[in-house]
Parts: sequence; C-alpha cells; structure tokens
Amino acid sequence: MKKDLRLNQELLFLQDRRQFQLKDLMTEFNISKRMALRDVEALEYLGVALYAEAGRAGGYKLLPQNLLTRIYFSTDEITAILFALKSLKQLSVTPFDHSYANMMSKLTDSLSEKQQQKVIQATSVINYYNSYQINQPTYLSQLLAAILNEAQVTVTYCQFDTVTITLQFLDLFYRDGVWFSHGYDSQQNN
Repeated sequence: MKKDLRLNQELLFLQDRRQFQLKDLMTEFNISKRMALRDVEALEYLGVALYAEAGRAGGYKLLPQNLLTRIYFSTDEITAILFALKSLKQLSVTPFDHSYANMMSKLTDSLSEKQQQKVIQATSVINYYNSYQINQPTYLSQLLAAILNEAQVTVTYCQFDTVTITLQFLDLFYRDGVWFSHGYDSQQNN
C-alpha cells in the first residue's frame, strides 16, 4: 500500500480512538515497527495532536480533535477529481448547488506550483463530450434529498388524465441528456 493511502487509512483508523499502540498500527496495516514509527511521525507532521506515554500501559494518546479535516491526494488523484468536475460542468443542472469553478480552485490552491502546472496541463488536453440536457430539470436537489432521507414524494402529472401518486425514489442517473430515477408507487408496492 502506498504511503499516502496508508496514512489516510490510519487517520480513519484513529478517528474514534483516544489512544493506540504501535502494535495496533503494525497489526492493522501489516507494517513493521520501523514503518509504524515513521507513520506516527508523518501523522504528527500532518497535524495529528498526540503524545507518547511511557510505561507498561503506555503508547500514544490522542488529544481531542477532528482528524479528518485534511485529506491528502496525489497529483494524479487531484487530476482525476478535476477531470470529473470538468465533465460535470457539461451538465447545465445537477442535484448539487455548488460552483464547480470554486471547487476546482480550492483543490488546485492546495497544490504546489509545480503540481498545479501538471494538473492544468493534464486537464487542458483531456476533454469530455456529452449530450446536452434536453430539458432543464427543476427539482433535482429536492429529489436527491428525498432519496437520501428515504422520504416519499407526492407527484401530480398530466398525460391523459391528471394523476397524483406517492412515489419512493431509489436513485438518480443521467443518460443521453436526460435525468432518470428508479422508484416505485409506495401505495401499490410496485
């Protein structure tokens, strides 16, 4: 496992702990004592507040903090994320009310100048083409919230007659310029 990936996994592993010993890291991540010591040093450098306590019941004590405030990505990972954001810009409407330019700026600002140049170069030569959206969907963010909260949605539509039904939506997907959702009529269970 690469060091940056292992350090992120160790942050997740330590998230709810108040203390740990080197053998915990060694066992969980199948690493040597020497590597575990280097990882503890790297975690301190990343901002994890901890101190060593000597003795039989010693080990490392963690000060209360939010360990997941920082996530470190490699240049290739950030390039992949920025490409994904660039592809989402092709959609005029998404269920997320966020500025992709703002997110891209935040990600690139966390990089060194050399990494920024590499990412800009890669994303400038990779392009994504997709079908343009046929209709502008109005309620995507509310639909996503209903899916995540497992809430039922009452829908009224007019095709031949005016019909009102209560639906349980299951997911959202985008294909050929149109947003779709799987769901079922919660009153008829079909």
